[in-house]
Amino acid sequence: MTGPMTDSRLLRLCESTQPIAHKLEPAQKTEIEAAVAAWLLENPGKDRPLSFNGTHGELIAARQYAGIIGTREVTVEIYPKLDAALLMETPTIDLKETNSTLRNLLWMMEVAAGSEAAESGTAGLEQEPTNFFEILAFLLARNLKRELELGLPHEYVRHEDDLRMVRGRLNLLPQITMNWNRWDRLRCAWDEFTPDNPIPRLFKCACKFLHSRVEHSEVARLLENCLGFLDEVGSVNPCSALAGVHGLRWDRRFDRFRRSFDLAQRLLLGTGHALMTGDADTFVFLVDMHQLFQDYTHVLLEELFGVSVEQQVKVGSLFRRSPGGMNQLADYRWKMASQAPWIGDAKYKHLGKQGQPIDEIEEADIRQLTVYAELERLRAGHEASPSLMILFPFVGVAQEFQTCRKTAWNGSDFWLVPVEVKQKDSLLACLPENVGSLGQDAACATANS
Repeated sequence: MTGPMTDSRLLRLCESTQPIAHKLEPAQKTEIEAAVAAWLLENPGKDRPLSFNGTHGELIAARQYAGIIGTREVTVEIYPKLDAALLMETPTIDLKETNSTLRNLLWMMEVAAGSEAAESGTAGLEQEPTNFFEILAFLLARNLKRELELGLPHEYVRHEDDLRMVRGRLNLLPQITMNWNRWDRLRCAWDEFTPDNPIPRLFKCACKFLHSRVEHSEVARLLENCLGFLDEVGSVNPCSALAGVHGLRWDRRFDRFRRSFDLAQRLLLGTGHALMTGDADTFVFLVDMHQLFQDYTHVLLEELFGVSVEQQVKVGSLFRRSPGGMNQLADYRWKMASQAPWIGDAKYKHLGKQGQPIDEIEEADIRQLTVYAELERLRAGHEASPSLMILFPFVGVAQEFQTCRKTAWNGSDFWLVPVEVKQKDSLLACLPENVGSLGQDAACATANS
């Protein structure tokens, strides 16, 4: 990428790429650093998502997080590195026309979370939103509006107050202690079946927050429609909205709102950082792309093989001593019937750009996975070495959407499998057709066992 797309209030860059020059003022840099510091306090153990480098901090770089860091003075949009071509000074792909990784980010998040995947396209708009923030706002508003049209989530809310007439039941203890000589004040307690409960309040807070920050007319209209449905719901600030849903227990009445709830909650969690930095306009929304791709691929593997796939599982140690044996953790391990197990690894990098993709894998990645296979074979006492699979995100042309298969030095069957990171008619369509035979073989092995 030759440089960021930037003006006085907007900076666009890609995660996990080389540092690039920026044109931010010192005050803008200070606000961004404060927002990042607050995010780190809320997410202990996470890597710093954004940093300023160079002799005088004139360079900026993002780690594996895609999302938004917005302050009163500037908005930083961090795109997935698979969309790097979109942000070049002379882009080869039009963001408004391409089905980019960014446009499918919410769909990947829903698949990874194990929820029913929603339609994620923006077809039908006269002019599509083209920035990260408005795409998220559009997806939330459209999905939420669809559910609100079917009715608001109601629940019984307990009320207690002094009334002139009995409503519900008379609360005797407060009545005889505080109102003992005031028969015009009756202490009553009652339950009211109302939409003014924590879930709709969270939705209203998120819609109001987004509405004041979007410029796209269609996105604004959808948010206004949602706010219209939520007219009977009380307005609260982000802190109160999030506190209201803390420890919330879900039941079947609210299941259809789960998708919209998860996104609205994540969006508002970013506004909480504003309270810590003292800036009411601070907003942070970040997605760990490495973790997202790993969770997304995990769901695809379980769909393909029809078995439970373990994640981050110990396959052995590099030294025969305990403790401190340098435990080795594989991204995935699964087994079908009487076959030797499989070990898989998710690599969030774009392979298969030219020639044979398997020749483009780093030697360290192959060495690591074959060592995993031998450790697993020794641990479990298998005669044959486990089969191996590396899965990587694919954004190329259809002719290159193919698997590669080799035999490793230890005899392991070695597969290199591309994974589509955009919505398809089915999850299995995100994998090449010839990989489907593995799932069929697994089903036959299970049936014959």
